Amino acid sequence: MKLVYLSPSIRKEMQEIKREIVLSMNGIVAESLEKQGLNYKRNYGVVVSRLCEIARKHTANAPLAEALWLSGEREFMLLACMLQPKEEYSIDDAKKWLKNVSNAELAEQLSFRLLSRVSFANEVVSYAFQQEDMWQKLVALYVLPRIVHQLDIASSQAYLHEILPLLDADSMVLMQAAINVLQHLCEQHTGLTEYCSQHMTISRHPERRKYVEDILESFL
Repeated sequence: MKLVYLSPSIRKEMQEIKREIVLSMNGIVAESLEKQGLNYKRNYGVVVSRLCEIARKHTANAPLAEALWLSGEREFMLLACMLQPKEEYSIDDAKKWLKNVSNAELAEQLSFRLLSRVSFANEVVSYAFQQEDMWQKLVALYVLPRIVHQLDIASSQAYLHEILPLLDADSMVLMQAAINVLQHLCEQHTGLTEYCSQHMTISRHPERRKYVEDILESFL
């Protein structure tokens, strides 16, 4: 884990946040998350709605958010997505944070709370798709539906080259996210439907092809 200097004020605020988290911990939720494979350095099982309440008690702060993100602890990392000021976040910051995404919950919260709301969201998607790591690709799939209205048909078609192969992914979470993006793109640009049908190749999981074809047919 990267060592980060924590000023006395940041250290104090993190201690305050930790106390709030401990008071809200839920062992049943923590165990359930672990059974789902959502592994963190530490997991207190605090529900996301409660984390949102905690975040509202604190002012958005980039150094605090970075320290929370690098902690490796579930609640700290999710709060980091809520407390990072958008205007103080760069594409380089995003690339660094992406390396720490290790499960679907974190991918979803980072995408929804932060990456889909920055001015360079499209650049984040392009970068994440280029990475071999499945969790970074998942981030791209989670961000895209939230920025699809910003994309012209040429940009959308270019992303299809990344999305269509994921329909054949062994990972169910990747496949389901890819189908979701496909639906959003076809709703936004109906002209993409025929292109998808022509270029879709699902070889390892043939049972999915009919399912996806039925979805595409609904846009014709």
